[in-house]
Amino acid sequence: MMQHPAIALPAFLFPMATCLLPLAFGQESAPPIMKEHIVGRFRIIAIDDENTVNGCFISADFVRRAVHSMMSAVGVPVVVPPEPLSIVVFENAQLMAAELRRVGLHSNPVNAFYDQETNAVYLAPIRDPASQCGSSEISPGYAECARRLSDSDMLTKRHELAHLFMYNMGAFTRGAQYPAWITEGFACMFEVNPWEISHHVDHNVPTNRFRLDDVGNTNSMLRIRAVTTNLRPWEARPETAARHYAQSWALAHFLYHRHRKEFGAYLRGLSLRKSGESRTADEELAEFEAAFGPVDESLERRWRDYVSELIDRAKSDPSRPGAPG
Repeated sequence: MMQHPAIALPAFLFPMATCLLPLAFGQESAPPIMKEHIVGRFRIIAIDDENTVNGCFISADFVRRAVHSMMSAVGVPVVVPPEPLSIVVFENAQLMAAELRRVGLHSNPVNAFYDQETNAVYLAPIRDPASQCGSSEISPGYAECARRLSDSDMLTKRHELAHLFMYNMGAFTRGAQYPAWITEGFACMFEVNPWEISHHVDHNVPTNRFRLDDVGNTNSMLRIRAVTTNLRPWEARPETAARHYAQSWALAHFLYHRHRKEFGAYLRGLSLRKSGESRTADEELAEFEAAFGPVDESLERRWRDYVSELIDRAKSDPSRPGAPG
């Protein structure tokens, strides 16, 4: 196997490692050297390619504006980050996983990941849908598979970028513990077209059809108590975790549109937590009830009725996003 030069990543991203991270490649050509690009409010680490850098900047800035819009809509003070926020764009998910595993971060081959310690988002574009959708573009179902793969890739990256902005613009404090339903459910709200959020006159958020599909039907939904007290849903089996993320999105979407004043007060309280603060599941539930009232059958019914409206609207007009009412 031929040894190739390292991909050069600035040391500020990996305080626990050296700047040069040696990696062996089984290919005969060395990977492009990644460089630092300061673009607007971002520090983008990527290959020296104008299209890659500009595309990353445009996508990230759309999500930043959407987060800013929603925080303003609920009365959470927006903080301007003192330094450009870091985004690292790898050539592929396998390379990203290898490098992150080397420095003790996320080791699975994902295409997007936000890390609080380094305060950076790591992205890897999907460049070869044929590996997952069939060997040829004329294979049955290839086009639909490639489209869904592209959509999923885009939603995941928006989700992780939303985490970056929420932890740097005043919604959450890095190092503090938060209930998973709000950190993940809130991020799921930005998976939709961010332009539609930042430019909607009422600051309404379109329905996330991917998450709505994972909700299933209202009869099989988890109880609010189960959603709000599960502090680590990502440790469950993939299908269980997907269900929890979807229902966290549904709960955040419901509270944002139907209880916006209370939702804002709840978020403002969360934003005051200090790094290192934590809560038990019972304490998180008590804080939820202090903001939104008791988790009783009335609240459960109103939430389920709301989700039913979203489902009915999606069935009757698949092209029309948005909250009911």
